[in-house]
Order: sequence, then structure tokens, then C-alpha cells
Amino acid sequence: IHQLAMQSVQDEGVSVVFATLSGKCWQHKVARDATSTDLYFLASAGLGLFEFGSVCLSLGATVLLPDGWQPLLQLPDQEIIINVTKTSAFNDEVQTWIGLIKKKNWAAAHAILESHAHPRDLICLRDKHGDSALSWAVYSASRSPGALELIRSILRVVPSEAKVLSPGTGFLPLHEAAWGNASPAVAILLSAAYPGAVFTRSRSGETPHQVGQSMHGSQFWPAPQELLESAATYLEQNDEGGLDMPAGAKASVADVSATARLAHAGVEARMEPVPGMPTQAHRPVQTCQVLRPACSDRKTGRRGVLQPSFGVADDAKDGVQHLREARAKECGRWAGARRTRHSRCGFIEVSEVSVGPNGAIHRLRLHVAHAVCEAASKGHAVAKWPSKATLRRERTLDRSLKFRTGAAFMRD
Repeated sequence: IHQLAMQSVQDEGVSVVFATLSGKCWQHKVARDATSTDLYFLASAGLGLFEFGSVCLSLGATVLLPDGWQPLLQLPDQEIIINVTKTSAFNDEVQTWIGLIKKKNWAAAHAILESHAHPRDLICLRDKHGDSALSWAVYSASRSPGALELIRSILRVVPSEAKVLSPGTGFLPLHEAAWGNASPAVAILLSAAYPGAVFTRSRSGETPHQVGQSMHGSQFWPAPQELLESAATYLEQNDEGGLDMPAGAKASVADVSATARLAHAGVEARMEPVPGMPTQAHRPVQTCQVLRPACSDRKTGRRGVLQPSFGVADDAKDGVQHLREARAKECGRWAGARRTRHSRCGFIEVSEVSVGPNGAIHRLRLHVAHAVCEAASKGHAVAKWPSKATLRRERTLDRSLKFRTGAAFMRD
């Protein structure tokens, strides 16, 4: 009976009135199970737009995002008023739930996830490059408590998102967290959801710790063994209120931790392979290469375009192994602010390579010029007197014409 009642509610049509700030209104008869994307298309069509990149819909105090949500199912009214705001600043990156995460709007993203009728479907959405919401959340999390709560909520609903590979780089969310210098608490959550990620290599051959050490130094996270032990402790202390992990998750974390402890001590572990721990013969391979846009608030290079410093094998044909990417010592926000002349400043980047069978290390120095922070930019000098360059050019042109005229007269 309950299923028949729900079916009748979904089949029942509802009248939706779109109202703009200028007072223009138009009405559509739509199905009760219409998605927010359908509402955006109807609103854009009413305004004569071919895309919904410049409108924003709100239902009362709730902003509707074109993410497939069905907001009309929760309203018993037969006539619903939706406010339409036309704005050019509300682009596609902000309209989606993943766009809120990219903008680090943790409170709004977490509120939408908690109030969504189908949170699993929302979490499984991907952006235009195929990256998940969890990968963007851990990459942008840093030390934010709001980001940590959002990541915990995502993993509570869909723990398998910790195993999703990025189509462009072969990165797991733990790699993304290391790339973005997330807090150790984020790494513990991801390790508890998927312990094998600690040893998984990306498409270019890096583990999460190698990615973090390449970008942020050697002491940015605990060692892999300590990270797994912390994940096991977290699962033991959060049996009821923690992650919705499947049966045997604690045993899997313990097995991977024991294997890592034996490998760290130099003892060969004679045991059955752990299901969650990948081996050398089963590395994830990705053939699709996608270059994602740069993150505006970081100076560590383009996300997802990791240069192959650790991905070169020891037995390379040319005998050269890259140990350290080229990077300047000054890399903060105010780097070069004291030495800049106008808006750019010179830096010395140092990279390290190992050459030959003996592993002789060579340090390569390269001079580069980068733009400094806009607040520290001194700008170009303002001339105190009017420039005479135009007058000089005119005088040079007159002399040239006079010389040519005189030479032609002499020939005649």
C-alpha cells in the first residue's frame, strides 16, 4: 500500500511557478519526481537562454543545484513557487555540489549532503574530468575541521569511494590528500576505509607518501606503518559512530599493518596475499590522460600533472634517475617580495639526478623568473617628465626624408 501511495504521488503532476526579481512569472506543469536539472532547463527556456549557466534557482531559503536532486518529492503542495535569479557570476563550477567543494564551501556542501534524499547518488557524481567529490575534498581539505566532517560523512555513506582512481593520474584519494598536504586525520580516515591505498602506486609509480615527500618534505605525515596503526585504533574506538565499514575491515587493516611492519624490519612475510594490498604485478594502469586546471591558491604546480621524479625505474636505459623536481627554496606567498623590481623576480631552482651505476648525485641549478604576489608588486616607475621619445622619432624621420630628397636632387 505504501509503495502504491508513493507511486501515485510521483505520478501526480504539480504546478511550478517561476518568479524573477523583476516580477516576471511563468508556470509549468511538471511531474512530482522532476529533478533540479529539469527545473533549471525550464527556467532557462522561460528566459530565452540556451544554457543554465547564468541563472540560480532557490526554493525558499534553499538554493537548488543542478545535481539530479528531486526537491518536489518532499513538498506536499500542488503549487510551488521557485525564485529565479539571473546572474553572470554563477557559473557551472559553483552550481554543482562538487563546485562547492572546489570553492572550499564546506558548510554548504555538508548541509546539502545531510539533507539530500539520495546521498549515495550525490556522492557518486563526477565532474567533467571524471574526478570524484571525495578526491576534491581531500585535496582541498588542508587542516579545516569542516572538510574533515564532510570527508567523514562521505565515507560513512559510501566507503568504496576511497578506492576510486582518478582517470587522469591514476591517483587514489589518499594520493590526492598527499598532493594537497591534507592533515594526518584525513589520511587516517582514508586508510581506515581502504588500507591498501597506503602502498598503491599511481600511473607514474608513486605511493601517497612519495607524492607528499616530493611536494612537502619528508615529515608531512606519519610513516605508513604508523598510519595503519592509527587507522586500526580509529576503527576500534568508533564501532558505532564511525564509518559504515564492511565485516572484516579491521582484520584487513591489521593484516596490512603486520605486513608493513615485517617489510620495514627486513623480514620476508611468508603469508597469503592480503586482498586490500596491491602487488607489483597488479598496479593500476590508466591510459587516459586528462590535464586538469591549476588550483588558484597553491604554488606547487598543476594538480594531476606530476612530473616523473619517482616513476623512473632503477634500471633505466639512460642510467639517469630523477631524485628531486626542480624547485626554488623560496616558494611561499611572499617569495621574492623584498627583491622584486616591478612585478617579477628571479629565483634559482635546484633539481637532483642520480647518474651511472654508482649513483653519483648531481645538482642542477636553473634561473627562472616568476610573478610575485600582487600585494608585493611595486609596479612600473612613473615618469616625472613628459617623454621625448616621440619627438626623437619625428626628428629622425624628418632628417631621413631630408637626406633622401637631397640625394635625389644631386643625382638629377
